[in-house]
Amino acid sequence: MESPLEEERFRSWLGGRGLGLSYLYEADCWDIDEVPLVFAVGPLAVYGVAASSRCSLVTRSPKTKTVFDSSAGGGFGARLAAAGVALLALRGRAKRPTVVEVTPEGVSFVDAANIWNCTVDEFAAYVGDGASFAAVGPAASSDVDFACVMVDEHHAFGRGGLGRLFYARNLKGVVVRAPLPRRQPAHPHIFSSATNAIKRLLTASPPVKALASFGTPFLVAITNWLGVLPMFNFSRTGLKEAEALFADVTTASAGRSGCARCPIACKRRKNGIPLPEYETVA
Repeated sequence: MESPLEEERFRSWLGGRGLGLSYLYEADCWDIDEVPLVFAVGPLAVYGVAASSRCSLVTRSPKTKTVFDSSAGGGFGARLAAAGVALLALRGRAKRPTVVEVTPEGVSFVDAANIWNCTVDEFAAYVGDGASFAAVGPAASSDVDFACVMVDEHHAFGRGGLGRLFYARNLKGVVVRAPLPRRQPAHPHIFSSATNAIKRLLTASPPVKALASFGTPFLVAITNWLGVLPMFNFSRTGLKEAEALFADVTTASAGRSGCARCPIACKRRKNGIPLPEYETVA
């Protein structure tokens, strides 16, 4: 069922996380087998504003049993907005393995029996170019507690075991087929002035400069220095040898890439292979 979102909701509940929480609150369905899976983006995503393309997945965690949200980059949120969707709520359980496909024309349900056990890389090949996806792989089908929902292969709705919810609902993935957005605002001059100010703030920010120069592994140096680097299953908070993992070592001579419409480009690749993010290094 499609329905427009009223302007007041965007003003009262900020960003994708806020939109998702507003729907979850109103749905008032907390059974772990029935709670909606809510994908939501902020109102700026459809205009291609710098760093606005992240998407939030809001639901109840099968691991902690609490209201939970996770944020993922890539192109999923931007393409969802381009398809005219600010909030996508999936309820219930499919009768058979299913892929949900979203386009500017609407939502369809595709039989996924032949790709049910495929890896995320294989799912990416199935999806093809010009689209984005959020999907699960072998970790979810193996009922791993911390199974993620992977986005465009190298991004993730992590933590909370959200991948387990996908598998339990017979949901292999959500695919969005839409061009990256660039909708014109109602007041172009005001909008341009505001977005230029955002870009100036990003350019002047020391942490953002470090992200652009070294990628997310630069956080290893900072968290180790502060004594909050999670190590050995959070039993330690720093390590002298962590210097070997610092960003200037791990990202040396690496190429840059980033999420849709994001000028920071904090992703690193070398010889065509994605380098580890902060979470993996830490």
